Amino acid sequence: MKDITIIEQDRPGLLASIASAFGREAINIKRFSAHGVGGKAVLTLGVTDVDKALRVLRDNQINAVVDEILIVKLEDKPGALADITLKLKDAGCNLKTAYIVGRNGPNVFVALSVDEPHRAQLVLGDLLLNE
Repeated sequence: MKDITIIEQDRPGLLASIASAFGREAINIKRFSAHGVGGKAVLTLGVTDVDKALRVLRDNQINAVVDEILIVKLEDKPGALADITLKLKDAGCNLKTAYIVGRNGPNVFVALSVDEPHRAQLVLGDLLLNE
């Protein structure tokens, strides 16, 4: 699974223009996060067609990068995130992004991207979900 990350000058309507362009091209946004940091907009998007989305962004002069995403299922309790992030740290994996993508009963589902996805898969083992 892959996510697209966009870092652009923060401005009104940036997400709206991206979402509209994707809608015109029948690209569904499955998950996203958006943050303003120091005058920059940082958008992370999971879409149904990454290659098509990248073309649409390029056609609109928006730069983007793609990261492999891992989804983990954790108990929704204090310390659960600390447990997996410490495992990743101990394995030498640098965490690039992390965000909650859903909750179901006693569980929380977290999307992660790291600099060493294969190593992270080995470390996280049965906590990983397949999409």
